[in-house]
Amino acid sequence: MRSAYRGVLRRGDVLSALVPYVMARLPLTMAPLSLLLLTQQQTGSYHWAGIVCGAYAVAVAIAAPVLGRLVDRQGQGRVLLVAGLVHAASMVTAAVVAGTGSRTLLLLAAVAAGGSLPPVTACMRVLWTRLLPDEESQQAGFAIDGIVVEVAELSGPLFVSLLLVLSQPALAVAVSGVVMGVAAVVFRFSRASREVPVVGVVHSPWGALVVPGVRRLLGVVALSTASIGALEVAVTAFARHHGGMSTAGVYIAVISAGGIVAGVMFGGAGRLGRRHPVVVLASTLLVSASAAVFMAEWTATAAVVIALFVFGAVVAVGVIVQLATMSAIVDDSCRTEAFTWGATANFIGLGVGTIASGWMIDRNGVVAAFFVAAMPAALGALLTIASRSALTTVPVQVHVDDVPEPIEAPVLTSAPEIDPVAEELATLRVHVADLEAALAAALDAPGAVVADARERARRMLDRADAACLEVRERADDDANRVREAATTAALEIMGAAERDARAILDRARREADSVVARARQRVAEDAEITWPVLHALPALDEHHDGPATGDGVAATS
Repeated sequence: MRSAYRGVLRRGDVLSALVPYVMARLPLTMAPLSLLLLTQQQTGSYHWAGIVCGAYAVAVAIAAPVLGRLVDRQGQGRVLLVAGLVHAASMVTAAVVAGTGSRTLLLLAAVAAGGSLPPVTACMRVLWTRLLPDEESQQAGFAIDGIVVEVAELSGPLFVSLLLVLSQPALAVAVSGVVMGVAAVVFRFSRASREVPVVGVVHSPWGALVVPGVRRLLGVVALSTASIGALEVAVTAFARHHGGMSTAGVYIAVISAGGIVAGVMFGGAGRLGRRHPVVVLASTLLVSASAAVFMAEWTATAAVVIALFVFGAVVAVGVIVQLATMSAIVDDSCRTEAFTWGATANFIGLGVGTIASGWMIDRNGVVAAFFVAAMPAALGALLTIASRSALTTVPVQVHVDDVPEPIEAPVLTSAPEIDPVAEELATLRVHVADLEAALAAALDAPGAVVADARERARRMLDRADAACLEVRERADDDANRVREAATTAALEIMGAAERDARAILDRARREADSVVARARQRVAEDAEITWPVLHALPALDEHHDGPATGDGVAATS
């Protein structure tokens, strides 16, 4: 465990981006709370405060994928610099205009601040994949990311409370914006961020959403965060009846504590999450759903605290696996956008879960709200299992210049569509390249490095063999489908030929019958003409053989 984290935190390029990233996580939890308190203080209306905070959240959810796509196209530096300056100016503007009493200007400033929120989180998650060479260190990096998120969730509200003790909510809003702006600019000038290449290749106008695994994973993310939002509301209502509203923060802190402990342990665990990501993700969702059901059945304070700790632990593990899976199923052309879509799914899931849980508490009480919190997690587990193929597909990055010209070839119209095996072949090539690199390292390096290289070579060879078997199975399946389609097409052709032959024979018979009928009619007509002549022949013969009168000419005539 220690070696995994030590290997990550010893890298200077990682630390150059990690420090401003930690600083940027605090404003993400400070901004909504400080805007809520500022608006309520200046307007005296919680309803209007909810509108301002909701507008801020909607602006973040809509603008985040747009900023992520701009980062993929133009690089991190330009987008982070502009967004950081605009966000800081917007938050300071909101703090200033709130004192004027103009609700419209405050709302517009909040929307501008949400729409310009720098995508520092998505950029850092891209760097985890880029900077860390192997899957074990990447898992440790994503675990550090999750720990930073949990710590920020705890410390952000506390920092806002400290600022409120020293001054007014306007100061908390301004500090939140300035800290985020400074963090974005510092992150932009870090060595790791400056070395990220600009891909600039757009495969589809839909961006990352064109990847089936991204769409499925976003659904899982939305369902899991809906469970979190619903549970937080249910726990708040539970605290009102067990210790007072002041204990609600303690219960929420237990969830974060469980997440921090589990994140530290899972990040250094090594192979489990990398070898079976779908199984781990589905298991965490099922355990979180079970924890929510347990809290509905056992309402004792100690039991609820234990269940909340377990819930936070499995949620943290699930978030780490989600981040690693998202990074694995997309390529560099849309990786930042994919992570920003994950943030949008988080906002949507939290909003839906919060609304559903609050509605259920008003109608049926706290126990029913715990069941509401369990349902999205259970549905997310089912969706994860059903999406196993999409969530384990390795992306293939294809540039425009590498696309070959289409070749037209006659195919059976009744043949089924066959999935191309280009992705499997690309995966096989990657495994073979990794195997060659591991073998070269084994030949050049001595001692323990040789053993490590041999182990890596063995693992790469196993993966290559598995990929070969999978490609062969896919090819056999495709051949069987083509054979079945050809047989079906041949039977259809034979049936059509038989029907055509029967139609031709029937038409020939009808024509022959028509010809025979016409011939009979002609014979009958000829018979009517020739029959009187035949009857007249004997009389002519008798007249010719009788006595002659007159000369020979007269008799003859």
